[in-house]
Amino acid sequence: FYQSKFCKHAATHFLGERKGRSEILYNAVDTDLFKPNKISYLDNTNPFVFLLTGQIDRHLYYRIDSTIRSIATVNQHGLNARLIVAGGLDKVTKNLSSALVEKLNIKDSVAFTGPYTQDEAPSIYNSANAYVMTKHNDPCPNTVIEALSCGLPILYSATGGVPELVGKEAGVPLKCEQSWDEPAVPNPEEICNGMFEIAKKHQEMKVSARNRAIKIFNIKNWIKRHKIIFEELLNK
Repeated sequence: FYQSKFCKHAATHFLGERKGRSEILYNAVDTDLFKPNKISYLDNTNPFVFLLTGQIDRHLYYRIDSTIRSIATVNQHGLNARLIVAGGLDKVTKNLSSALVEKLNIKDSVAFTGPYTQDEAPSIYNSANAYVMTKHNDPCPNTVIEALSCGLPILYSATGGVPELVGKEAGVPLKCEQSWDEPAVPNPEEICNGMFEIAKKHQEMKVSARNRAIKIFNIKNWIKRHKIIFEELLNK
């Protein structure tokens, strides 16, 4: 199994062509547990909440930096936006992030909620309207699949396996140069434009995100496919 087409491409690039059977089987989610339970974003009188999650150490700080700066910019240009950062941050990342929020004077627009458990994850996703994933070359992030299942459109770096997960109607891609070496960070102006686009098309993107999760990432189908493969091996 490859977790994504990107994973297959990476394996071929670094290890050579595989001899024998293989197939793409994306990570999966319990769509009965991860589901929308929040009313839709209706107008600019309430904040449009973007969510960023993960264990973020210093080498991934660019994810937070670019997103915080974009929140400040879109607020200046008329979008009532807020950012929630959920997950563990190392000391350096936390200090840098707090200092940037202070510098941009947007303390009321950014919240750091700290680590969370898997049981708490659905409520974390449902505290937001959209999900931000700007990690470079992420092969098949569960967080994106969980966000889609909760009906969150994805604003994402168009690298790695994420474009395959989101598809054409459940989010907005941010152009990045494909590289195996240095992380490519989306252009801040493009991030801002993407935030406006998701807010504008939120309702239809929300429906597409949920439908896509049910169709492609349902854990029941993932388990069924593994069962078939294991039974084939046992029968041999």
